[in-house]
Amino acid sequence: MKYFYLSILLAFAIDASAQLSIINLADNSPINDGDIFLFDQLATSPNPNDSQGKLKFKIFNTSATESINVQGQVVSFSNTDGTGSQFCIQPSCFFDMSAGQFIPNNPLTLAPGADNNDFDSFYNSNPGDGVNYPLTYTIRFFMLDDNGQEVGDDIAITYSYTPANFSNSNFTLEDLGIVLHSTVVSEFIDFTFKSSVEYRLYDLNGRLLETKKVNAGNYSHNVSDLNAGHYILAFGDKTGKQSKTRFFKK
Repeated sequence: MKYFYLSILLAFAIDASAQLSIINLADNSPINDGDIFLFDQLATSPNPNDSQGKLKFKIFNTSATESINVQGQVVSFSNTDGTGSQFCIQPSCFFDMSAGQFIPNNPLTLAPGADNNDFDSFYNSNPGDGVNYPLTYTIRFFMLDDNGQEVGDDIAITYSYTPANFSNSNFTLEDLGIVLHSTVVSEFIDFTFKSSVEYRLYDLNGRLLETKKVNAGNYSHNVSDLNAGHYILAFGDKTGKQSKTRFFKK
């Protein structure tokens, strides 16, 4: 998303060199607009030195001449109501975030070349309901001018949590009489079903893509129109048994 603000008096415009930059403290790699961060462990502690389940980041002003004003926002989430989330942009830390909520309440001002230390983070400590995954949060970072108008390009990212034992939760595919012939596919994903089942196809943001009901036998599902990446299949039979697994589309 891009936002532009044109000041009538150019002397008061934010210099084009004033830049918002963020790095992932796990490996000091840049965080870019559209990035997705996958976690399979819950955060267990608000202690800023604890890294489990946390996306820890550092915010920079890369301009040598201009200060910038920065805020974060939880844009949306899925398969959760925000309970158990924490968003920290020091000196503020907010718990149980709501969709649309900003942090901090007033923008953080970073001087030229400054950063906001090593203690900013986002995490989830909500285990979910045991069935509907992933838990996803879309958050963004953006700049404002001194009049509170949003300027420049924001950086929107996704935090996604799926428990490590997710594909083994409830029942296995074998319990439901399902054989998935390959978890790495290019055009078709092939199954053998011993009984009739319903299955749902999700992306890693929790968005439902398709629902199918199939009878016993061999079946091929066309995935050629999907983008490359990981996807989730959730199965259920008429006895109420459920199982989930992932596959990768090349």
